[in-house]
Amino acid sequence: MIRQHVVCGPDQIVVEFGGGTGAITKALLQSGIPGERIFTFEIDDHLSHYLRGHYPDVNVVHDDCRKAADLLGPNLVGKVGTVVIGIPMLNLPMRVQKEVVEACFRILPDGGRFVLYTYGVGSPLNQRALGLKGKRLGFTPLNVPPASVWGYSKA
Repeated sequence: MIRQHVVCGPDQIVVEFGGGTGAITKALLQSGIPGERIFTFEIDDHLSHYLRGHYPDVNVVHDDCRKAADLLGPNLVGKVGTVVIGIPMLNLPMRVQKEVVEACFRILPDGGRFVLYTYGVGSPLNQRALGLKGKRLGFTPLNVPPASVWGYSKA
C-alpha cells in the first residue's frame, strides 16, 4: 500500500525513518528500488543489527533520524524522492514530532512530501501545530490492526 506513494526518480534516494523489522524496507526492495538507494534510519541497536543482517544492500544508518541532513551529507540532501516514516509518531511528545517533521523537510527538495503509516483512521499528526497539509492516501481495513498511509507537505 505504501509503495505506490513513494517517489524515487533516477537520481533520487528513499529515506526511511524507523526501519523496525524491515517490513517497509522489504516492500521497497520488492517494488524494484535498489538497496543502495534506500537509507533506513534505525536508532535501536538490536533492530539496526537485524536490518543489516537481513538487508545487506540497504544503507542502514544506526542513528537518530533527526540528524539525517548531517548524516546524508550535501550530496544526498535534496535528492530524496520520499521520506517514509515508520515511527509511532502519536507516542512522541509534540516537540519531538516537530523535530522529526523538520528533519524530513531538511532533506527533501522544495515542495517534497513525506509519507507516514499509522494504525488508525485519523491523521496521527496535528497538522495545524506542525505547519502541515496532509491527506490520507490509503487505508487497509483488513490489516490487523487497520492501517492508513498519510502524505504530508508544508502548509
